[in-house]
Amino acid sequence: MLSKALFTVNAAVCAGPGIALLIAPGMLMAVYGLALDARGAFMGRLLGSTLIGLAWVFWQVRTTTDRKMHTTVLCVCLLVNVLQAIIIFAGITSGLLNGLGWPALALHLSLATAFVVAAFRRDCD
Repeated sequence: MLSKALFTVNAAVCAGPGIALLIAPGMLMAVYGLALDARGAFMGRLLGSTLIGLAWVFWQVRTTTDRKMHTTVLCVCLLVNVLQAIIIFAGITSGLLNGLGWPALALHLSLATAFVVAAFRRDCD
């Protein structure tokens, strides 16, 4: 089932950075060429907690057969990945992010595309 695999991947894509942002937001953001002050680290930790919550939702919905819930979460995944791709692209083109922004952009565009395919396949059973 395509959507089960996508929810699993999306859970991991959220959980990994979410944990890193909770523990060491400055270190994670430094990889992308960003320096965080205390306020930025605070916001990073808030983002990390949200990502961990989303990861849990994506992990739990992997096995649902409730079509409405399944479709809703597919749409959420699509929306989140499209918005993240737009924000990452803006960060790259403005010079805010270093070259490691490109793989992140490719990941989010790939996930968004895969969620569109899963939504059209109505892959819920």
